[in-house]
Amino acid sequence: MQHERLDKLLRRFDASPSGLKDVAMQASGNMAALMHPEAEDEILKNTFANAAFENFEAASYESLIAMAGAAGYDDTLAPLRQSLQEERDMAQWVHDNVEAVHPSLPRAQERGAEGRPLKRPVPTRSLTGIQETDMASASHGRRLAVVTGASSGIGYELARLAAEDGYDVIAAAEDKGELETSAARLREIGRSVETVAGDLSTTDGVDAVVDALQGRNVDLLMANAGHGLGGAFLDREFADLRHVIDTNRTGTVYLLHRIGRLMRTQGHGRILVTGSIAGTMPAPFHAVYHATKAFVDNFAAAFRNEMADHNVSVTNLMPGATATHFFDRAEMTDTKVAEQATVNAADVAKTGFDAMMAGTDSVVHGLANKAEVAMASVAPSSVIASEARKQNMPGSRDH
Repeated sequence: MQHERLDKLLRRFDASPSGLKDVAMQASGNMAALMHPEAEDEILKNTFANAAFENFEAASYESLIAMAGAAGYDDTLAPLRQSLQEERDMAQWVHDNVEAVHPSLPRAQERGAEGRPLKRPVPTRSLTGIQETDMASASHGRRLAVVTGASSGIGYELARLAAEDGYDVIAAAEDKGELETSAARLREIGRSVETVAGDLSTTDGVDAVVDALQGRNVDLLMANAGHGLGGAFLDREFADLRHVIDTNRTGTVYLLHRIGRLMRTQGHGRILVTGSIAGTMPAPFHAVYHATKAFVDNFAAAFRNEMADHNVSVTNLMPGATATHFFDRAEMTDTKVAEQATVNAADVAKTGFDAMMAGTDSVVHGLANKAEVAMASVAPSSVIASEARKQNMPGSRDH
């Protein structure tokens, strides 16, 4: 039994279970504040907290080495010892670089204008063994999150949570101006934020997101891009309906296929897919959107099962009507469902982010939404469609 536990620990240490990591990061932040009271701005605080966290990981490796040695797992000792040294080097590098260049710290004042940051240590391992280091991953010892639909609403809030949790962010969305404005706000948190503006309903748009990785590992993928389109099905142009289908289904699946393969190769990762409670019920006057979300909800459950073999979790976030630009863009502001969209996007994102970090399979935000899902699971589809008609019919807001 002890050996089985050690096996699991060695395999899953790369994923850094969120509960342990959250506690460690909080403790690291407190430690950094005590050790460096001179660090008044957020960037310095985050940097010293990260350095303290590297020290925490080094201590974790020391424990792993002791456990592996006691269990007779001699073949794991060399890579674990190498990883231990790299964590120590990385923590020292963070301190040396910041203290060398930040004008408020004594070490920078000692070095003066001649101060130079030291060369960053190059990580050469995965936490469960040795892997080759390419130039792209060698230049980044940092955790990376990819978020689509990140210009506003739930997607922006997910990107914010990732940045606040210490991840660099690649933020993708279609509206370049809105995306750049949101990215500027995210950078104030103190993490690197790169933007990719493009149509995520197309393979070219998704390829641009993957190209932006430049060979880096992806720790978190939050596939949030999607949109709706209200009105009677036959009154809409098919090209517009197809864009909903291609964004919500094709673009999402292609993104999951491309980055999912990367995560499978690297041996760890967390994925959050933004599905919807809409996928559990038919809705006249919003029929295509609801149908696409039924696909997403179903696919996420199946994909999760497959990826469990590769230490990658897949979580399906199922929000209901949320106070975002969604209904404006779907041309549904005159509907009752839009009127009822008062749920805060930040709260929905927090529910999804926490569920992803915990490795939960799916999560519905809010008691009212959970009640709707429960009703949809037992009531005839004709009854559900009739009720949804009242909510989604154009002009229903005034009745």
